[in-house]
Amino acid sequence: MGNIIRSPMAFNMKSFTKFLVPNQTPVANFYHSNIWERQDYPGWSRLAIGAKKREVGLLLDLCKDWDGPFDVLYVLSVPRTIKSSGRFQSAHPINYDDLELFLYSFQEFFEQDGRHDIWVVSLSSQNQLILDRHNNIYAYGDLTELERKLKEQEFSHATLETPLPHAHHYHSEYDSAETEVLEYWDWIKSELHPSDDP
Repeated sequence: MGNIIRSPMAFNMKSFTKFLVPNQTPVANFYHSNIWERQDYPGWSRLAIGAKKREVGLLLDLCKDWDGPFDVLYVLSVPRTIKSSGRFQSAHPINYDDLELFLYSFQEFFEQDGRHDIWVVSLSSQNQLILDRHNNIYAYGDLTELERKLKEQEFSHATLETPLPHAHHYHSEYDSAETEVLEYWDWIKSELHPSDDP
């Protein structure tokens, strides 16, 4: 594991636009308004969640009661410091404390740059959370418990829509963070899936 240690309360986050709606005035990062919906498909269901801000904190809160160990998948769709995109899977299972440290260490990068998605999987239950480049969180697994947590945090039930057209921003200020993420653990790299394309 890397030696980057940053407290989630120890810095004031700069403001960069990750996901932008053109012609929005003033120019600002697009956020949802603390909403969720259940999306049902043949054979499976998920929750689609939109948060006003601080998606990393919400993701950690949603999975903190899950049984570990955990797996992390870092999906780098638009690399700026390496030649090829890819999926980077943690080579070894991790506990919740290690997951929390990793996500908070790179909170600014994950929340304010559009080059990537981050997946968190409970290996014992197969519960999953995905923070994507559109500021959405998708949840799979024990949806009833997740719905309860969202209601406790006063999230409203509403349709989650991705605005069109939109633009993703990739900031040079975060290029060093990309390098640090890729050096943080021993990762197992694989090719992007078609659904990973930005």
